[in-house]
Amino acid sequence: MHVWERQSGESEQAHAAFLLYRDMPKGERSVARVGQECGKNPSLLERWSAAWQWVQRAAAWDEEQLRVADAATLEAIRATNKAIHEACVMSRNKAVAALKNKNYEEMSIQELLLVFDTVNKHDWIALGVADGRHGPNGGKGKGQSAQPPQFFKIYEAVDVSKI
Repeated sequence: MHVWERQSGESEQAHAAFLLYRDMPKGERSVARVGQECGKNPSLLERWSAAWQWVQRAAAWDEEQLRVADAATLEAIRATNKAIHEACVMSRNKAVAALKNKNYEEMSIQELLLVFDTVNKHDWIALGVADGRHGPNGGKGKGQSAQPPQFFKIYEAVDVSKI
């Protein structure tokens, strides 16, 4: 049982009053305001608040709401990063195919390489392996190359005489 749920021995009226208190904006909570909203005697509400630990229970509720919001935000970030990664893979594949086939009709080699570099940068960020200013690991080393292995394969396939 969560502390913001009705507690054993807590009356329905006391719990309903607590819910009014709990659901008020954090900086605006007060027993007096609960009294205004529900028409109960302020001294009764003060006793209920103390006996049923309204302040602590409301704080626990606030923490739970932050946790839920953080989880939803994280899931949205993951979904967005997945979509970015998929778009990057598709764009990179098109750039790779154009470079390998020496198809420079729509874009020059320099433009294709720029697309490839840009797509890789955004993909690294979406995958969480770069910070946008540096390569994997944010340029902190750890023995990894600043470019992924496929990056070198692409440059090897480019007809450098066209650059």
